[in-house]
Amino acid sequence: MVGTNIGAGQRDRTLRAAWIGAGIAAGLTEVIGLSAAAFPHAWLSLFDTDPAMLDAGSRSMPGNTTGELQSARGSDSIGGTSSEEVSMMNDASTPIGQPAAVNPPGKLAYATPTTAPLVAGRRSFFKYRDLGVTAASSGKIRAQVTIGAEGMTQPTGWHYHVCEGQFVYMLSGWVDLEFEDGQKLRIQSGESLYIPGGMRHNETAASRDLELLELSVPADMGTVACDPPEGSSKSV
Repeated sequence: MVGTNIGAGQRDRTLRAAWIGAGIAAGLTEVIGLSAAAFPHAWLSLFDTDPAMLDAGSRSMPGNTTGELQSARGSDSIGGTSSEEVSMMNDASTPIGQPAAVNPPGKLAYATPTTAPLVAGRRSFFKYRDLGVTAASSGKIRAQVTIGAEGMTQPTGWHYHVCEGQFVYMLSGWVDLEFEDGQKLRIQSGESLYIPGGMRHNETAASRDLELLELSVPADMGTVACDPPEGSSKSV
C-alpha cells in the first residue's frame, strides 16, 4: 500500500499507511511478548520439551514472579546466584584447613650397623642383627639381617613357622631351600622369597658370605620342627 501511494504521488496517504503498519507491527510484537511472559511453558515448549530448559527459561522470563523473588532475596542470593551455588563456589575457593593430626600406630625406627645390635636367633651358625622394628611397631613386624659368617654347618631340618608370613631378600651370597610341594630353590643376591606361615621347608645349604634381610609378621614368629613331606629325604 505504501508503494502504491508513493507511485500515485499521495504523500499524506503514504505516511498514514506507514504509521498504521508500524502500529500494527508494534501491537503484534507486544501481544507476543506478553503472552510469552504470562505463559512461558507454553511458549518455550514450541522449541523443546526438556524439563530443565523449560524451568530455566521460565525463571528468566521478564515479569516472572519466581525469578523476581529469587533476585530480591538478598540474604539468600548474590547477584542472582542462589545460596546453594554461592556455598559451592565458596567450598571450591576457600582453602581447606589443616587435617586433624593423625597418631601413627608406631614409632620411627632408624638403624645403622653401629646401633643395630646382634641378637640370638633360631640357628647357632647364623648371626642376627635386630633393626629395631619389633619395638617400633609394637610387635607387629620383625625386621632383621641374617649373617652366615660361618656358613651352614648342617641343614636346618624340616620345619614351619607360626606366623602370617615371612619375607626374605638376599643381600649377598646364596641359600638353598626345599619345600613341601617339591620345589627346590637357590635364592641368590638380589632375589627375594615369600613363605606363607605354616608352609613346611628345609634350608639345606648356604654360602659363607650369606647375608639376607628377613621380615616376619607378626614379630613373634614361632618355629616348629616337623616330619619331612612324603618322598623327601629326612634332613636333621
